[in-house]
Amino acid sequence: MLLSIPLTTLTAIENFLPVASPFLSPLERFSTRRTDSWGKSIFCLCLATHSQNTIRRLFNAEYHGVVNKSTVWVFGDQLNRQIGALRDAQPKTHRILMIESQSKIASRRWHVQRAHFIIASMRRFAAELRAAGFEVDYRFAESMKQGVQQHIDEFTPSKVIATEPNSFSARTLVSKLGIETVQSNQFLCHPDVYKEFQKGRKSLKMEDFYRFQRKRLNVLMDGDNPVGDRWNFDEENRSGPPKKDQDRWPKPEVVALDALDAEVLKDVSQFSWGVEPTGQWATTRAGALQRMNYFMQNLLPMFGEHEDAMLQSNWHLAHSLLSPYLNIGLLLKLRLPFYFLVDL
Repeated sequence: MLLSIPLTTLTAIENFLPVASPFLSPLERFSTRRTDSWGKSIFCLCLATHSQNTIRRLFNAEYHGVVNKSTVWVFGDQLNRQIGALRDAQPKTHRILMIESQSKIASRRWHVQRAHFIIASMRRFAAELRAAGFEVDYRFAESMKQGVQQHIDEFTPSKVIATEPNSFSARTLVSKLGIETVQSNQFLCHPDVYKEFQKGRKSLKMEDFYRFQRKRLNVLMDGDNPVGDRWNFDEENRSGPPKKDQDRWPKPEVVALDALDAEVLKDVSQFSWGVEPTGQWATTRAGALQRMNYFMQNLLPMFGEHEDAMLQSNWHLAHSLLSPYLNIGLLLKLRLPFYFLVDL
């Protein structure tokens, strides 16, 4: 009996063999490669009667379950191995799905720095996952829904799971598609906790929420009271803009853009506006951590006095510029030894 598996390239068989080797090893002396009349590679197994049981094991439902990994669908604002469903994912058992949705990108005119930041960060995170051994299906699709369906049609995963999305529209989509979700640990306050904060309140104030979080997380607390018996020093830290030395604050770090950045800028150009990025926004976790360390060492000691000031001549002052990395997962929360909550 002759079993021929036509392949347009050897890539599929090369990816398949490491998984199938326990089943194919008895057949190694019967295998050969041939070329069909169109020049396509054909992998042939010349089977004797006694090998038929091995082939049944290779293609039956039991083995099918081994090959078909679970899929973790990662959104563009969940770019961290420690977030939700990715935290327990392993290359041997999980495949990663990431989708660039054309309809999402084309849905509005984005500032070019925002569009570049998100897309470049997604593509670099996908590369990091591949380097870690994961199979990543980075899919360009008309919509998120189409991308998920195309992935399922191609890979037939045993299941698709996702971390709870951050946006209402994404949560709605995941629910409609029947995707299993894992609770998100991306932020210091989960929506369920915030609902608890809301109960019984006639009004919602940031100061009340701030104190709620301080107590709940035991940050700078002495029992039920704040350390030093003061919740904040805002009044002392609301000086007006300085009239002199308006360039006293160190400038943000800048890293040269590369070929990937140029490719992303080209891809988003027709849907964006504004001044293109010059390398001030990191698009990897390593870069974001570097920016955080730069802030801690050079700007944090200068932050308080003018925390609410704005200057036409200086757009950054002593602000951390870390919130974009928090928003897409490149930094996550961590409590440092001096009890200052930052996002890493």
